[in-house]
Parts: sequence; C-alpha cells; structure tokens
Amino acid sequence: MTGVGFKTAGAIKVTQEHRKDTKRDFLLEPEILNEALKNWGIDLQKVRNDLPLSGSPERSVRRFVIEDKNGLLFVLERIALKKVSRKKEMGSVLRALQHKGLGEIQAYLPTAVGNEQIAVNGNAVHQLSHYVKGEALMRPGYIFDEWRGIALGEFLINLKKASSSGLPLRNIAPFSIFAFIDEMQQKGKRLDPALFKKIDDIIDFLNSDFRVIHDRTPVIFCHGDFHPLNIIWSAAGIAAVIDWEFMGMKPEFYDVANMIGCVGIEDPNGLVGGLTHDFLTTLDSSLFLSPESRKHLPEAVLALRLAWLSVWLAKKDTEMVDIEIRYLRLLYDNIGDLKYSWGC
Repeated sequence: MTGVGFKTAGAIKVTQEHRKDTKRDFLLEPEILNEALKNWGIDLQKVRNDLPLSGSPERSVRRFVIEDKNGLLFVLERIALKKVSRKKEMGSVLRALQHKGLGEIQAYLPTAVGNEQIAVNGNAVHQLSHYVKGEALMRPGYIFDEWRGIALGEFLINLKKASSSGLPLRNIAPFSIFAFIDEMQQKGKRLDPALFKKIDDIIDFLNSDFRVIHDRTPVIFCHGDFHPLNIIWSAAGIAAVIDWEFMGMKPEFYDVANMIGCVGIEDPNGLVGGLTHDFLTTLDSSLFLSPESRKHLPEAVLALRLAWLSVWLAKKDTEMVDIEIRYLRLLYDNIGDLKYSWGC
C-alpha cells in the first residue's frame, strides 16, 4: 500500500488530545466516598489523583482512581441519573461479553448485596471497575505500528464471534448513519448555509449510490466508538477496550470505518500506514466484511466523518469543524487512491 499522493493543500495533522479531566479536580469528604464504596465492601485508603485515567471524562459526572486498604486500585464513576438505564444495559452487555471469553472487557463490578452493577445512594449513582494500568500511546507515531493494527483487527473479529449468539440489548432499530447526516444537514443549512456549500458535493456523492448500499448492509453488534484512544494498551497488545457508551447494532463496517477515520485525522499518512494496512489484512483473513461492504469502505469512512462533523457542530467547536471539513475534502478528493490502497 504505497504510492498514494494525497492532495493535502496544507497539513491536516491533528492531535486530538483527551480533554483535561477537570471533573477530578474536586474535594470529597472521606465519608462520602466510603458511603459509596460500602456498596462493594471496599474500605478506602486514598484517592490516587496521581494516576492517569484513559478515555473521555464526559462519559460520567465524576470519576477517579481509588486505592483500598489492600493496595488494590479501582475506578469509581458517578453517573447522571438520566443515564442510569443506558449504563445498566451497558453493564449487562459487558458482563455477557466478559463471560464469553473477551479478556479485554472490563465489566463493572457487582455490588456486595444484590449483585448489581450500579449502586444508588439517594441521588448519587455509582459504578465501580478495576483500574487497568496501560502504556502511553506515542502519537502520532503509533499509526505505523503494524502490531497494533493486528491487535485491533483481532479484537473486532472476536467481538463479532462473541456477540453473534445474542446480547442483552433493547430491541431497537439499528443505528442509521444517513438518518444522522440528514438531521445534521437540515439543521445546518438553516444555521450556516455557507459551511454546507463546502461539502454539498460530498453529501450528493454519498446519496447517489452509498445510501442504498448502507441500507442493505448487514448489521452486527459494534463498540460504537472504536479507535486507538479508546484502548488501554500494554507493551504487547490490548489490555482493555473502554468507552462503550455508543455500543449497539450498527452496519457491519461501522467500527472498521470509524477506526480508520480516526487514525487518518491524527495524521493523513495513517490512512495507508502500517497500522491500517495490517488492521485490514487481519480483518480480511476472517472475511469480516461482506464483499459489498469491503468494496465501499472508503465511502463508509467518509459518511462516518460527516457524523463526526455533526458532533463538532453540536459542541460549537469551530476549530474541529474547520479541521473536519478539510479532512472530509481530503478523503473525498483521494477516494480513488484509497480504494486502490485498501484493495476495494
């Protein structure tokens, strides 16, 4: 996979650092912490603010690492009341996947009484999990680490196998990328028509053929936000896969396209770098995607980046909106080269 000359028209190298976890910068009385930890029969020794937490701090109200009196480390998360139902479902799914042999899953720990994965004390709702130590991801150099691509591919293969026999999910319609795009376009054209003129041709391109392909694509259980920053890495592989809040039934290419798109926005060379090459080779070895999904993988990446654009628009993150539009243009302008490089 060489010889692709990207028409960059300027660098689009992005370093998407996790936002500083300001939610950890607070003082809690020991009795408040102990009251929460009693649900798991844990005695607090100290809060370990010196230890890093992976993943997005936006997934919970507050989270922090605690050490018990035996020297064991845990992550205690306080959850918004409106998210309790979803968190319960997520906990049940993670427990099921762990029981099916996925060692990279960190299921929430059951309470000492009731065997529940959520503890309620008045208006405070908490979840607890083991703290997993990891190694820092060297950015952006990791995009050339072939072994990471193999590990990511193997995880998705194992996830597909483990989830094929059913999971405790609510019976809801599979996620539609185009429903997401349509809603963004309707709102966005009213609020900022000039912005959407920059990508009208991209949306028209996806609507011409890929919409039909998308609607008949097989659906499978997906992580929903699968990319290297949602992995806790060990020196030799994946120690844990985290941040499952967007899990669900989605088009079979969803996690694959999201992973590649996130690597590419880190550095466009990642689109054809060692990690992506070995990621796709590993997936192809198990025929992970149907022939039609595999053929149209570049379009899937493009469509998912439009979904990312909608996220930045909702957050009014003008810097990321600008970066995402330039990235969309890069993907669209080089889609033929990507098809060649990815063997589509």
